[in-house]
Amino acid sequence: MKGNRDKMEEISLNKFKELTHHKRMKYTWKKADGTKIKEFETDKFYCNKIPGSLNMLSMPKFLLSADGKFYKDGEKFMHISEYGTTFFEVLPPEEVKSYDVQDVINAESTLEPIKCRHCKKVGNVVYHQDIGDAYCENCGKWQLGGREKE
Repeated sequence: MKGNRDKMEEISLNKFKELTHHKRMKYTWKKADGTKIKEFETDKFYCNKIPGSLNMLSMPKFLLSADGKFYKDGEKFMHISEYGTTFFEVLPPEEVKSYDVQDVINAESTLEPIKCRHCKKVGNVVYHQDIGDAYCENCGKWQLGGREKE
């Protein structure tokens, strides 16, 4: 991201928070002279005013001056203050690995989360070792078929 604020839309702190809250983010801080100082990545981003502080914002692993301005261009953001420029980029969510009931049987061990073969939901499928099948709490179906929930 080049940081040409003329081509970016200025946004409020609240709008920045709304667009970035709990997203995967990468952010880089450069001092006013352009020297890259810090680069971070986080899976659950937040940006909050520090209670009792008039001009500081808290975010994972980093503090930011609340006196600066935020700019937006798509999924990229920029914050400019007297201390330097911070570039933010929303990253795509990481895909969570899920398993089929057959993977659990083959591994002879519990693997989670299990994806339902019927409704395709992940996480609410419980493997019953004594039965050798898994039950989906979302759709109410056994994965390998035929069994009624007891």
